[in-house]
Amino acid sequence: MTTKLFSLAGIAMLFFSCSDDDPTPYTIPDFSHFTLTSTTTLADGSPSPDNYSYTENLLDGKRFSVTQDGVTTQRYFYDTNMKLTATPDTRLYYNNQLQLIGAQKMVLEDGVLQQVNYRFVHASYKVTYAERLDGFYTDPEAQIVYRNILEFEGDNVVKAGPDSNLDGMMDHVNRFTYSDGDLVKIQLWDGSEQNFSYSTLYDNFNKLDNKTYGIETRRVLCAEQYVGTDWPDNLGHSMHVLANDPDSDYVVSPTSIYYQKKTTLTPLADGVENETVIEFFFNQ
Repeated sequence: MTTKLFSLAGIAMLFFSCSDDDPTPYTIPDFSHFTLTSTTTLADGSPSPDNYSYTENLLDGKRFSVTQDGVTTQRYFYDTNMKLTATPDTRLYYNNQLQLIGAQKMVLEDGVLQQVNYRFVHASYKVTYAERLDGFYTDPEAQIVYRNILEFEGDNVVKAGPDSNLDGMMDHVNRFTYSDGDLVKIQLWDGSEQNFSYSTLYDNFNKLDNKTYGIETRRVLCAEQYVGTDWPDNLGHSMHVLANDPDSDYVVSPTSIYYQKKTTLTPLADGVENETVIEFFFNQ
């Protein structure tokens, strides 16, 4: 990972202050939108027909719509409390305390796209049961296919495990350790460990998705990942970006703790590379 500073004309005047009360020059503005461009050049030098670009538009800092080829489509839907209720592949349901209690998700399993139903039971302020059902979450005849348990400390999942006999106890436990808002260690139930290190650069998508979904909702929806043993990354639930990201190049404004542009090169077959450029724009 490399990081560069991005200079804006007049930026010193814009953030100049004669007061010593607030010496920090950094701002934490909401994003207004971001663009994504995916480009692959084939071995013969011609552009891939699969190249694309789009703009994702935000509403009050939350994901809202996508503009592609001149057409804008709303993809995220909210209720009157601005709680997320639907995305293209997910429906979310809440109780009167605005806690997530049900979901329907389209998932690909064994090569087949199918709808999966979930119920979420908040057993206490620290413990949530995430139950996959064979019917809608309000159906009294729906049976539990399996249950996973998450234990929280504040916003963070600190323990997770399956509950195969539905006795409210984890069969085995994955444990999670955090520092400065980042997941730094996973101690898996099988005795193995995974450690993560971070740069000082803040993760734009963590901020964006926390605001869109809600911090607790994001974690509850990932219950199956928390109880698993295959952890290729940190789920993107940490405040900072991973330090070991050699294929990405970041451009950062000197007045923001978030990056402005991220360029990622992904090797494909026959020496061909894909370049994906994401650029964020900030509210003034």
